[in-house]
Amino acid sequence: MRNDFTAGRENHIQIMPLDSAVSPLRRHVLLSTCRCFCVLGFWLLSRVVVAQDLTSVPFEQLLETEVVDAARFSQQLTDTPSAVSVITAQDIRRFGYRTLAEIMNNMRGLNIGFDGAYYFPGGRGYGQPGEYAGRVMLRIDGQPVADNVFNQIYLGEDGLLDTELIDRVEYAPGPGAALYGNNAFLGVINVVTLRGRDLNGTQVAMTTGSNQDRKVRASWGKRLDNGAEWLVSASSSQADLPRTHLDDGILQDDLDGQRLFIKGAQGAWSIEGVFAERNQQELSTPLGSAWNFSDTNTLWKLGHDADHGSFRSSVRLAQGSYQYSSAYREPIEDGRRFIENIDADGRWWDLEGTISSIALTGHRVVLGGEYRDDYLQDQQMRRYFPRRNEYELSRSHGEAQTASLFAQDEIELPYDLSLNLGLRFDRRSSNDTVVRSAPRAALLYTGLSDTTLSLSHGVATRFASRNETTFYELSSTESERVTTTEFVSDYRRGDFRVLGSLYRYRITDPIRRFSDPALAWVDTRGAELEAQWQWHGVQLRGSHTWQRSQDNLARNLINSPRNLSKLQISVPLAGERLRASLAARYVGERLIAPGRNVAGYAITDLTLTSEEILPGVSVTAAVRNLFDRHYLESPFGAEIERGERTLWFSLGYAFQ
Repeated sequence: MRNDFTAGRENHIQIMPLDSAVSPLRRHVLLSTCRCFCVLGFWLLSRVVVAQDLTSVPFEQLLETEVVDAARFSQQLTDTPSAVSVITAQDIRRFGYRTLAEIMNNMRGLNIGFDGAYYFPGGRGYGQPGEYAGRVMLRIDGQPVADNVFNQIYLGEDGLLDTELIDRVEYAPGPGAALYGNNAFLGVINVVTLRGRDLNGTQVAMTTGSNQDRKVRASWGKRLDNGAEWLVSASSSQADLPRTHLDDGILQDDLDGQRLFIKGAQGAWSIEGVFAERNQQELSTPLGSAWNFSDTNTLWKLGHDADHGSFRSSVRLAQGSYQYSSAYREPIEDGRRFIENIDADGRWWDLEGTISSIALTGHRVVLGGEYRDDYLQDQQMRRYFPRRNEYELSRSHGEAQTASLFAQDEIELPYDLSLNLGLRFDRRSSNDTVVRSAPRAALLYTGLSDTTLSLSHGVATRFASRNETTFYELSSTESERVTTTEFVSDYRRGDFRVLGSLYRYRITDPIRRFSDPALAWVDTRGAELEAQWQWHGVQLRGSHTWQRSQDNLARNLINSPRNLSKLQISVPLAGERLRASLAARYVGERLIAPGRNVAGYAITDLTLTSEEILPGVSVTAAVRNLFDRHYLESPFGAEIERGERTLWFSLGYAFQ
């Protein structure tokens, strides 16, 4: 298939309104579903009053939490080779996290940027502004969810999930490509959703806040007598936000989003569906232009998991799609406007099968294969030039197929040692065909009663996204490679845990927005330290990251702060009837443009929660950016001031 743009001209243009970019039928169905859920929920609310017990999670139980790491094994938190961080549903409620971006921004070592439209995760010293998130893999219940055009993961109001549906978020820094493949480059984030039994009834919630922020959600979940388990949730949100790049107090209209989530299981079979749509209008840019756009994500997954005694099998079939549409209006010198419409359409399906076995004494083996068909990767750009009264059309059509084989063996050794070996081969075919390998090895020592030590070394590959190959004029099989070495120490005793890591990353042939022939590699060295403690209901977690990133020309990387600090503390004020939680994060001095350093800043968020003020009633009140601190970012090459104090309030009801 052709990989380059083919351009044509016509003497007219039709600017597509944002509302027409999204299927009216799809929007009508989703909004009707949300309304039906809310009406049904409030009707039941008037007839049934049953309290839902929201119990707390002791710290000892948290340490026993099973995480799904790059080995595809359920392992205890203290037995993984990576420095895994976990945010639980309890943390999400107590600290009032409303988006994945908020959750990740309060996790050790992560720094989330924002350009007014999309969030860009940075970690391990790498976080180029305005670059999409293809270097961090996001999985929802084990399924990768990045789109196949931009390789973006959606973390804000464009996210695929309401955070109230999350059981926990697991972050494993470091390459997970040995078994997870493309995009598991600098880390893997796995979101585990709630089950029907976790709701055991109906939940309804309403939120309102600053900038006319409002949201309604209705969720139902149940485990039925026949063993089937279902969870269904729908939500709708709206807000009028300040114009992103202009400090004039004017609100931009019509930021709205809808989400629908369905999850079911019976016996060995499971099914999951996600629909998320976000529309934003009149988004201003540094040059005074206007930008209206929409994102629509759809994902379905069918799975079968079976236990055969000494081995387990898992098969997953998934299908996903992503649509993007925008209208961009740029002022020009004579007052008329340069007008541009950009559309993207991506669709794919994915089949994966794994077998894990403990049949061999002293071995835990995983074998698997995956086939992914990105059968549609289309982009289209329509431009109108007022002076010439001409219309230019550019199109790019692409597709790619990837066949993969992977294996891992966790070997028990003498002297309380274990060796974790993993290897994956990816054969990617587009205009060209290329094979890439991703090996990883980790040595763990558990001989100390309170401490686990691990040393790991791995290599990961990331293929350029369709957007990068189109606009950066790269080969369809262009790739960058990272080599990592990391040492992790995990200490725990009673209600206290300390996690530390030392790491070095080297990215060779990095893919960048702006071509630089002299750029050969980027090197990052860093250290992370995190401590957790619980005592009589008080929850405390703090972390600090030191990192230094330079390229082969001894240049510091843009948007790579030398220091990152996080602190979260949650204190009961009246048992669990009232709790105060404070989250603070510090981002140190950093480079936002060549030769332009900016000072560090600290943001503090305060959240008050009451989970049982009345039977079944939960209340949350939050202040974001408590001290109204402002700071600079530069996602477009122009400096943008961020930071605004906001407030929001949420009222929820749960009943059976």
